[in-house]
Amino acid sequence: MAEMIPAETLVVDTMVTGALLVTMDPQRRVIRDGAVAMAGGRSSPSAPAPSLPPR
Repeated sequence: MAEMIPAETLVVDTMVTGALLVTMDPQRRVIRDGAVAMAGGRSSPSAPAPSLPPR
């Protein structure tokens, strides 16, 4: 597994917020009001939008 980069230092190309996310794990969890950051064509781990640092 790749090392996590602290959100405060991560530079992203695109940030999608307010999304309904369905995870790809075996539980197929649903995250309402989720967010996904994309950088260099790759997505970051998804998170509930309220848990992200302010922009």
